[in-house]
Amino acid sequence: MSEDEGNHVSAPVSPPRFEGDDGTTTLGLVGKVNNDDIRLAAYQDCGEVNSAIGVVLALGGGLDSQDISMLSSIQHDLYDLTSDIGSANARDESDVPHITEAHVERLERACDHYSSELVSSYDDAVLPGGTGTAALLYQARSVAQRAERTTWTASVEHPDTLSPLPHRYLNRLALLLGILAHDANAEHGDTRWVPMASCAAVDA
Repeated sequence: MSEDEGNHVSAPVSPPRFEGDDGTTTLGLVGKVNNDDIRLAAYQDCGEVNSAIGVVLALGGGLDSQDISMLSSIQHDLYDLTSDIGSANARDESDVPHITEAHVERLERACDHYSSELVSSYDDAVLPGGTGTAALLYQARSVAQRAERTTWTASVEHPDTLSPLPHRYLNRLALLLGILAHDANAEHGDTRWVPMASCAAVDA
């Protein structure tokens, strides 16, 4: 090593660029969009779904290896989904990851599989909670439902550039997360919704 090389001082690393102060954000290959663009809202809502599933995997006890493998693969799917939204103006590029019918069908099969193993029928008339894992799954389901609504609105407003498949995928995902939450409460038991319960307590 020469003396010059030994005394070499690396150039300072440039700080990350700060964006957003002008009310715009770069959305993948779409480019600059306003911060209130519905596509950006859908993109970020889907990122929140991924984070919620990450919390389930990190903190949810009682998940078996099959559950963990499936939820981990869904996290990869959600990156495909956000790539799909962020590449909406470049749909002709076949190498851009995107949601396909196969993604949706895989979740439909998972819903059928887990539904068949439930000890009691699944419906929405239960209070979110129960075990820690079930509570986290119910929360992830709610986040997925919000992302589903936002993504649907984005596809309606941009029908020529946004596929309806991300919306369909999120619809199946929300259902699957609800089924998994119900299953996680199999031993603990769900607390069912009692209509007008607080009013009945006051009247009593």
